[in-house]
Amino acid sequence: MTMARRMILGAVVLLLAGCERPAPWTAFVYPDADTLTVSAEIGRFETFEQCRAGAVKTLAAFGRVGVGAYECGRACRYDRGAGLAVCAETRD
Repeated sequence: MTMARRMILGAVVLLLAGCERPAPWTAFVYPDADTLTVSAEIGRFETFEQCRAGAVKTLAAFGRVGVGAYECGRACRYDRGAGLAVCAETRD
């Protein structure tokens, strides 16, 4: 394989590696910030900012701003053993 072909192949591999979509953010809303055992998953979003906006909008729609809470998690999966969603990263 010539040097030029190796360079082209390397560039293609790097480009394809960069095309992977980032894991989505999942919004969890808690109607009562003091009772975090009661929650609702309201959807998945491409960015944290979209997740936060969706969670705040949901709390406002139900009159729970200042009373409820929210959390956005990235790359979440349901853990049957724990009985809850486990996320690679969470923010509120």
